[in-house]
Amino acid sequence: MEREKSFSSRDEMKKYLVQNEIQYLFEGILTGLMYVKPKDPLHYLEKCVDLAKRKGISQCNWEEFVKMYEAEMKNDQSLHPGSANERTPSLPSSANGRTRQEKHMAFKTQQYK
Repeated sequence: MEREKSFSSRDEMKKYLVQNEIQYLFEGILTGLMYVKPKDPLHYLEKCVDLAKRKGISQCNWEEFVKMYEAEMKNDQSLHPGSANERTPSLPSSANGRTRQEKHMAFKTQQYK
């Protein structure tokens, strides 16, 4: 894929980011992400970008993204913690039968002994 335009200066890069409100979009998405801590962060990010496309970046802040997520949680029982159909896939097993998550927990336990 060929880039449409390259920037010749740092000022041009900043100008592009400000004109397109990219820094505000990222700030809002990341703040919301840290606030709700979704089980499936990629799904959350995708929904935030969809919301920003529909409403416009200037109309979205982290509170809008949190409201969107909470509304989805209310409407989609599969997103509730403890549900049998959580969106988070199970981690693949290793050769010895332990998941990566189990290995990580074992490592953390060893690390603090």
